[in-house]
Amino acid sequence: LFGGRRIGKSSALKAIDTRLQYREQQTVMHSFEGDLDCSDNASAMKIARMIPGLGKEVKNVDDFKMAMQSYLDADPQRRITLLLDEVDRYISANPRRHALIEVIRALSDQYSGRLRVVFAGFMGLYDCLKGRGPYSPTSDPWQRMRNALEPLSNLRPESAEAIVREGFLNILGWRFEHRAIPQEIVQRTGGHPAFVQFFCKKLQERVAKKGDGLVTVADVTSVFEDDSPQNSFISYVNDTLYMNLKEDPVGYYVVLWLARDSSSASSFTLAQCRQWAQLCKTPIPDSELLRSLERLTVTGVVMERSSGVYEFSVRDYPSILARLGQTDLLDNLEADIAKKLAGNVL
Repeated sequence: LFGGRRIGKSSALKAIDTRLQYREQQTVMHSFEGDLDCSDNASAMKIARMIPGLGKEVKNVDDFKMAMQSYLDADPQRRITLLLDEVDRYISANPRRHALIEVIRALSDQYSGRLRVVFAGFMGLYDCLKGRGPYSPTSDPWQRMRNALEPLSNLRPESAEAIVREGFLNILGWRFEHRAIPQEIVQRTGGHPAFVQFFCKKLQERVAKKGDGLVTVADVTSVFEDDSPQNSFISYVNDTLYMNLKEDPVGYYVVLWLARDSSSASSFTLAQCRQWAQLCKTPIPDSELLRSLERLTVTGVVMERSSGVYEFSVRDYPSILARLGQTDLLDNLEADIAKKLAGNVL
């Protein structure tokens, strides 16, 4: 599972865990987030401690492999699924080799159907799946493990609308002034899971203060038009965008240029991007530009509607950035781009 920040990867893992446990299947769920030591040996020890009978004897990756073999050989009916979240932390901590992944790959081959693993991560995982890790094509354990072909995307409109109706109508017992209000909320949020959740949270807070249980069009408009730099819907959207692009100044630069050029636009072309790239004090190579557009697509910020034509997943991204004054950051981003490109040359 790979995709942008706050797109729902961890929630998807938890849903898988719940479903497998309901079927009485053994699962081990571990997140690398917050681990001080994400080395191969330390990670193997942590995962082993979560499996009954393995923890004490596992001190390194090789021990983990032998212990898992003994564990699965002891009961031919035994099945186990490893659910590993925030795997980018593990990847960045082991830049030269991913020995734990090699072992898991070998074990899953040896015990086909009995040992399964689901990874969730961000761009580090995506790069490994695309063959950009520390391996040659013939030795790459990620390439031989890959089942996911597309990043997690925003909710389908009908699914997002159903969630909105369920929350306000069935759980809270409130009413909508107009039946199109759920559709308007989904359009404002683009169906992004976290945006839908946060928008509805702010809407719930506003209507609760009125005490009438009626969600009006004016309430929806007020939540969206709140320009507070903190704790507003648009500040939350901006924070999420930053989380996805803070390591990609070129992608951020492209998005901010669109916001400066036309805050009402929801789409743009590759030709426009190339024009903006040449306006930078440090001209951006086409290869870097295309890589950033790929990142924008993978993280769910944009969707490629046709060859060279992109559309924002949340139509109001440019106007939100313009309202928050984020276009003033272009000069700072040019300095960041210069540092990034200099680092790539070195």
